[in-house]
Amino acid sequence: MGDFSRYKIGLFTAIFSICVFMITGFFSLKAYNSSRNTEKQFTASVQDLRQNIGQLESRIKEFEKLLKEKEASPIVSNLKGASKASVNEGNKNQKQKMVKIFQGSTIQNQLDVIADIDPNVILELHDERVKKNEMESELDYLRGISGEQRQLDKNKYDEDLNDLYRQTLSRRSGGNLSQEERQNALNELLDKYPDSYAAAKAVSSKALESVMRNNIGAAEEYYDMLVDVQAKKTDRVVLDNGFEAVPTVEHTLAYAYYRSGRTEDVKTMVKSLEENYSDSLYRVRSRGGPSIITGEEAIDRIYRITGIGEATKESP
Repeated sequence: MGDFSRYKIGLFTAIFSICVFMITGFFSLKAYNSSRNTEKQFTASVQDLRQNIGQLESRIKEFEKLLKEKEASPIVSNLKGASKASVNEGNKNQKQKMVKIFQGSTIQNQLDVIADIDPNVILELHDERVKKNEMESELDYLRGISGEQRQLDKNKYDEDLNDLYRQTLSRRSGGNLSQEERQNALNELLDKYPDSYAAAKAVSSKALESVMRNNIGAAEEYYDMLVDVQAKKTDRVVLDNGFEAVPTVEHTLAYAYYRSGRTEDVKTMVKSLEENYSDSLYRVRSRGGPSIITGEEAIDRIYRITGIGEATKESP
């Protein structure tokens, strides 16, 4: 091979080596820069996370401090205690925002929300949840009482009583008889077992049903029967759903009287609720559907809606 050929081969090899070196260097530099950027982004993410954790820890400490102050307070709110002052509109909005965000949100969103929420709002949400659980437990207990009252009837009377009671039930309560058949069963129940718990529950249901049909006269007759039976009992008659019979009917009649313009009768019902059943539970309609409230809340609500005690009114 000639000298010129060897020269060309050597030159080509040198050029090829330089190209490989440059390409390798280019990709190495690119990889280095990319790793540097990744490191910077990771460092920034870690710093943001630490900052968020710090904010959360700060909020938790504020929350714990407020909780300790609240526990140390001599004024403890419960189902039979003094009415709580209503929160302002800003706190209500914050609670709604917090509940909405925490439903299916990311951890980052939750951290952002907690950082902006007043700790008092978190306390209020906690209190509302505790209160709701207490009322649900109370209803479960009362349903047990209702079952015990059925057993007392069974021990005192024959099986016909329970059969007659079931025949008085409306379709909404699981019954399947006509209005006439239900009324005949009720008449027989009252004739044979006038002092039974079943009779009291049946007339309670008929009173509530009569109000729904806008037949206040009939509702009052059934209410008087209920009061007569209750007067002979040492314990309060409890309906199958766990609500007490007399206050449930009185609460319903109060609104029926209000819609009929019978203000004095509204006051009579409210007086009975205040004096005898402020510790009972009540079911009311709300925007979110039926809800359970305490006796004091129910009475305050009647005052607001009817205006018999305050100037402020609202639609029932």
